[in-house]
Amino acid sequence: MKIGNYTVKYTFKPARIICDIISLGMAAFSAMSAASFTVNHPEIKLEMARTDLITLWSFPAVCVAVLLVCVILTLKSRRFEKYSITKDNAQSVFDWYVFEVSLCKLPLLISAIEAEFIAEERLLGFEKSFFSVTFILCALIFVIIIRFSAHRITALTKTNNNKTGKNVFIKSDVVEDDKNKDEGHR
Repeated sequence: MKIGNYTVKYTFKPARIICDIISLGMAAFSAMSAASFTVNHPEIKLEMARTDLITLWSFPAVCVAVLLVCVILTLKSRRFEKYSITKDNAQSVFDWYVFEVSLCKLPLLISAIEAEFIAEERLLGFEKSFFSVTFILCALIFVIIIRFSAHRITALTKTNNNKTGKNVFIKSDVVEDDKNKDEGHR
């Protein structure tokens, strides 16, 4: 894979591994919830139209689609033309980008599971609104993750002119001390 013009390695950091395991568990939970609902409510299954079954199983499909999109985003090379990518910071920028993509999965999966629960409650006959505060909170978390990651990548790629120069400047007050000695001898 390449970030900018530099080849980077696909590394696994503990935080990203935990995030990926949680997201796989959430996708499995969504599938188990849909399967459990269809098995535990045979009276609804007989009365349900085919579109209701498709609607119920579309939420685990959305979870799997989110996982696949995140895998594709992390495996595809990125140009990052907006940032100043160097050989020194390419690996850290890539690691942060992959972690950001892994973190962005979580609010999307939480929203899909919440929508699945709302659909299940509506199939049971409850008057449940499609609006949920969870959707707003997940959207807010999603935006915060993206903005924080953009600021972090900007900080990683910011060039510092003081570090690139090889000259060292030392401030000295020698001239003032010489004037004081001359005035003292007169």
